[in-house]
Parts: sequence; C-alpha cells; structure tokens
Amino acid sequence: MIFGGMRKYRLSVLWALFALFLCGVNGSSLPKISFDLFEIDKLAHMALFGIQAWIIYYEGVWKAKVAEKEKVWKVTLQAFLWSALYGALIEGLQMTVFVGRSFDWADMLADAIGALTVFVLYTWFRPKPN
Repeated sequence: MIFGGMRKYRLSVLWALFALFLCGVNGSSLPKISFDLFEIDKLAHMALFGIQAWIIYYEGVWKAKVAEKEKVWKVTLQAFLWSALYGALIEGLQMTVFVGRSFDWADMLADAIGALTVFVLYTWFRPKPN
C-alpha cells in the first residue's frame, strides 16, 4: 500500500534524492559565488525546492488528472508543505551528518520560498471557473 502510493510519486522521490545529494556534497568543494545582495546558493535552494514542489503538484494533480477544486488545493498545499519540511530536514542533516556543511536559516528560508512559489503560481494561474 505504501509503496503503491510512492510509485505515483516516483519523480518526486528521485528529485528528493538528487536534492539530498546536492545538499550533502562537502561545502568546501563548492565555489562561493555571491552578489552584493545575496549568495547564488540561495537561488539554487529556491530552484531545488520549487522544482520539488512542482513535481509533487504535477504528479498529484496533472498526472493523476484530478479536477476537483478541493483536491487540487489539498495537493498544492501538500506540495508546499512537504517541500518546505524536506528543506528543513536537509538543513538539519547539514548541521549533524554531512561533512563540511552547516545549518543556515537563510537556506531554509530560500527552500520555503521556492516551495511557496509553486503555491502562489497555482493561485494566480489556476483555471478559473466559467
């Protein structure tokens, strides 16, 4: 039963493993690129977890052909929450498990902003009832 449900979200799981790999790479081997206002890795965090949320949304709504408004909202909210919580989990792993990595509140915020972007885009661009 659990694995049957996971099969539906296999792209999400693969992307989550990819994000885990990228966020687990030794930080000293990564280049430091920054602009006056922010470091480029914040954009990478936003992209990783925004894409994660979009894939969850895609697999839960488009691929499953869900049309009921309430179910679409539920999946959209779940995509945001799961992606943001996964970003927080990875930050915790960076603090405790991964070598050469550290916890960063700004990274966790960037993860949540990336996931929130999908939620906002759905709200703005969802099909309007006729």
